Amino acid sequence: MGSESVQGPQLPDERPFATSVSPALSAAASRPNGRDTAWRVFVVGVVVCQIAGLSYAVEFSRGPMAYLAGPNLAMFAMLVAILTLLLAGRELLATAPPGRFSRWLGLAVNAFVFLVLLVVTRRLDEVPPNSVGDSWLVWSWPLLAVVVGLAALFSMFSVAALAAWLLGHWHHVVGSALLSLVFVIYVDDIQRCWRWTSRSSIAIATGALNLAWDEPIIARYRNAENPVIAVQREPFPKGIIRVTRYCAEMESLAAFWLIGLTAFIAKWGRGRVVPFLIVMVGGSVLLYVANGLRLALLSGIQLYRSEAWVPGTPRLVVDLAHSRISSMALLGAATLIVWLTARWWCPRSHGDKAEAVANLAKA
Repeated sequence: MGSESVQGPQLPDERPFATSVSPALSAAASRPNGRDTAWRVFVVGVVVCQIAGLSYAVEFSRGPMAYLAGPNLAMFAMLVAILTLLLAGRELLATAPPGRFSRWLGLAVNAFVFLVLLVVTRRLDEVPPNSVGDSWLVWSWPLLAVVVGLAALFSMFSVAALAAWLLGHWHHVVGSALLSLVFVIYVDDIQRCWRWTSRSSIAIATGALNLAWDEPIIARYRNAENPVIAVQREPFPKGIIRVTRYCAEMESLAAFWLIGLTAFIAKWGRGRVVPFLIVMVGGSVLLYVANGLRLALLSGIQLYRSEAWVPGTPRLVVDLAHSRISSMALLGAATLIVWLTARWWCPRSHGDKAEAVANLAKA
């Protein structure tokens, strides 16, 4: 008498932000292994270093490049990537990368085009921003930037997997873009909050500096929006750095709430309000303190190098403060806080399991 294997009911994936895997995408690629994940982490690290290096090298204040290479567009792109991966990234990350030749080819193209982009950027930084003769450089810049990003993307995911994922999740991409666009529109208003938070942030920075520096560090306020961190010396204090609302990273701290609320609404009905609020409030305090320590670090670099008479110090600190390095660090920390705590404020749903079992029993 033959025995038949009985397969129990299959329950839905209960991981936070989990989505169902489409048949087209399942057929397009197999599940990645540890090396595949390490490769993607490596490529993402390369892209982060490229963005940091490019934003540190130059800063455009006038002309079309002030918008194409400005902080608002960079914030928009980073938020779209974070929100899209948060809402629908699990299915894409479950696909295996392309073959070894394709992934190295994509990375090589990424590196080569990035070098061209760096040369073009340096060239644009040397010419007048409204120069007609170099207008082709202005319009080639976004094209080169897109190619750099696509080359990195195609070195991590196959074309078939990306196409199948976009067909199934285009609405998540559009929704993330709309949320990010609205956020960027109000960035200027968010930055004005610096006038109310500057004193506490500067207090964190000066407190940290006083622990590490022999001379007393103070804060001078001509107005709340432009405080100056200075060394208390007679007869006049020596200014270290002036912190304006444009380098205070208020928008990165506000983006933490956008990321958290998007994740919470995506799991509407499953998320627990009180744990979520605890995570958001605690995470805000953590990021706020980290931002104050960032200002202390910048002040320490400026103070140390100026005392040692190292040339180029003011420019170094300004470039660091105005680059995308701080934004990427704070946004990365905000995403990790939401992701790592999701198990607590978004627990397993027993209702979903019971409904799935009932549906399978009926079938």
